[in-house]
Amino acid sequence: MVLKGIFLSSPQLSSLLAGFSLPLISNGMDPLSIIASVLGITSVAVQSSKALFELIDGIRSAPDEITNISRDVHAFYSIFYSLEVSLNDSKIKTAIAEDGSLTSLLSNLDKPLANCSSVLGQLMLKIRSFVRPLDGERWRMTSNSVHWIWGRKEVLEQTQRLEACKATLDTGLTAIGT
Repeated sequence: MVLKGIFLSSPQLSSLLAGFSLPLISNGMDPLSIIASVLGITSVAVQSSKALFELIDGIRSAPDEITNISRDVHAFYSIFYSLEVSLNDSKIKTAIAEDGSLTSLLSNLDKPLANCSSVLGQLMLKIRSFVRPLDGERWRMTSNSVHWIWGRKEVLEQTQRLEACKATLDTGLTAIGT
């Protein structure tokens, strides 16, 4: 039998597994590598969401569409930050590493987290194209309303993508919590 690239006979496998729960990861990664990978992606998502909500919160007289995005991004930030703190906790890392099903469920979060981070980054770029610096921390919408009318559609499309990310991420996090 082949297990994670190691050739084992049935008696060897039985003695190896006796009294020990070996997580079987379909992609061949060890549990700590999976945790580190998801933690890295989560850290990027924390940074992306924080940068976006700080930008949006700094826009003076922002349209309702922009301020509505801020609420969602604050919620994403809280979730990403909580996940990052949890995955940095040594007791939680150990519990996940020792439970193959938890490790597998955690590995399923990598793509939704990366996708969320990507959409947040795209939203950041799009929104930044409509603002100009007012002072060190504040922004103002550009005076060209035609520019916003055309760009508004693209921002709303990105917001819809963010909603889809939220649903996928919620499914993954719910699976881990059950």
